Amino acid sequence: MMYDAMSRREGKGPGRTDWKRIDAMTDEELDAAARSDPDNPPMTEADFARLRHPPLVRRLRRQLGLSQRAFSQRFGIPLNTIREWEQGRR
Repeated sequence: MMYDAMSRREGKGPGRTDWKRIDAMTDEELDAAARSDPDNPPMTEADFARLRHPPLVRRLRRQLGLSQRAFSQRFGIPLNTIREWEQGRR
């Protein structure tokens, strides 16, 4: 059985999250609860530095509805360059 967003908001279903309690918490209480979770420690600056962000060219290409080849031809950029950008190697 699939659960819709309203069911999840009401705390029904597999997660059984008490959203009313969470909604009533202050930002400070939410932060403290998140920091105390041993399964999800907060990220450090070094963790953030290691993150790889999806290249903007991929997002732009997808918004235009173009394949890598079509994007390459349309803008005169070598296909291998597009691939390298999207893989974060350039």
